[in-house]
Amino acid sequence: SVGEAAYLASLPKAPNNYHPFRRAKEAMKKVVEYIGPTMRPIDLFRWYVYPTNQNDLEDLVRWKTKPCPCGETHRRLFYEGRVRDVVRVGDRELLPIDVAFVLYEFPEVSRPSAEYQIVRRADVLRVRVEYDPAADAGGLARRLGERFQERLGVTADVELVPRGAVPRFAYKAARVVDA
Repeated sequence: SVGEAAYLASLPKAPNNYHPFRRAKEAMKKVVEYIGPTMRPIDLFRWYVYPTNQNDLEDLVRWKTKPCPCGETHRRLFYEGRVRDVVRVGDRELLPIDVAFVLYEFPEVSRPSAEYQIVRRADVLRVRVEYDPAADAGGLARRLGERFQERLGVTADVELVPRGAVPRFAYKAARVVDA
């Protein structure tokens, strides 16, 4: 049928060579691409989950093969971000989610939500973040910088801006911008 032909045309070449269960080793070789020293897997299993949608979105995912504490035993993929959002700071590669995890430790910048942008620079992590004006800006910027150093191992230049100063977008926030 036309539907079957379309399905077969959407599969990668020799899809059985990369079957996620019958040929897991080969599939893992195909799935894992290296993004610098972080070795983050790229999700290529979408060929098996959504075979008609093979757009390369450059998704970065973490593939967990160990059983979940909840009892689930299947392999799980966790979305981390996109390749285009990787920010190199010195020898480290960071994603917006790495920055968000730090920001959400501070209620002064995370309530009602953390609104921030990472300004791409090679020497330092530059983060523009909205904050509660009732907070001590100098002390908050210092504490955030210390926490970025502790958690991510990078020097951070934190620019605190008033609520509403970080641009809002209709679809998806631009968390990373060029300097």
